[in-house]
Amino acid sequence: MDKHLLKQIQSKTLEVAKEFKRVCEKYNLRYFMSCGTTLGAARHKGFIPWDDDMDFYMPRSDYEKLIALDQQDSLNNTHHVFDKKFIFKHWDKTPHYIWNFAKLEDINTTVIESTIAQNKVNYKGGIGIDIFILDGGGNHIQEAKKHFETLMKLGGRRYEKYWKPIASNRNKFPIKQIKQIILNTRSHLLFQPVLDHFKHKIENLSQKYDFDDSEIIASPFVLSNYPDAIHFKKDFIPYVMLDFEDTQFRAPNNYETYLSRLYGDYMTPPPISEQTGHMPYYVNLELPFAQYQPPYLR
Repeated sequence: MDKHLLKQIQSKTLEVAKEFKRVCEKYNLRYFMSCGTTLGAARHKGFIPWDDDMDFYMPRSDYEKLIALDQQDSLNNTHHVFDKKFIFKHWDKTPHYIWNFAKLEDINTTVIESTIAQNKVNYKGGIGIDIFILDGGGNHIQEAKKHFETLMKLGGRRYEKYWKPIASNRNKFPIKQIKQIILNTRSHLLFQPVLDHFKHKIENLSQKYDFDDSEIIASPFVLSNYPDAIHFKKDFIPYVMLDFEDTQFRAPNNYETYLSRLYGDYMTPPPISEQTGHMPYYVNLELPFAQYQPPYLR
């Protein structure tokens, strides 16, 4: 990505993150920097130089409070929670929203992720941040692993509607071809009632363990990308403040352990060949995403 454009994206993203921080502080909601955002704060005191997004965690109870505040705002057609230039998105509010976490976006920009375009998902968005849900997993590590594994599988079934599953290359002919036919058929059967079924199962199962009563916590979505991302709550609470560009955000208090669990030797940057961002399909920092006409949907 062009360095000038990357800097512009980072600047816009930071504006969104500051708005998220403002709202969380105003309403006394807990949050933490997550994944590469925590890494950027620890190693660069800001963005990883080649990164183009920001990620945050919220404990489920705080996440649901934020949704309730936003829903009341939407119902009253007011902007008491988020400023009117931002929009809070989640699967109970936003048409064709596929993720099981929330996004806060700048409505005056357009960013289309590559996977959205490749899979022809009827969804448009702007510059924004991801807000992952931290769930409780109880107090026993093996029990917690089973719990989060089930949540990941249920989440994976929802994504099959949009990101078609690929049979493993470990399967020899004709097993791979047979499995691929089965997977393709299964994904085509994921109509909205089926998607809602998995959504409700995820929401019900996530209530099994309360975050505040659990010693072990995780975000099932993050865990699907980082297999070791099961954490002890004592490593998160109380939070610490870390510098990030010209401001500070909350981070897990034992962020060194958190980062080591995800990245190993996190203070050593990867080889130059691996220093790449998310490479979106389309970016326009001057076009409101509502006005964008996706060519892949015509």
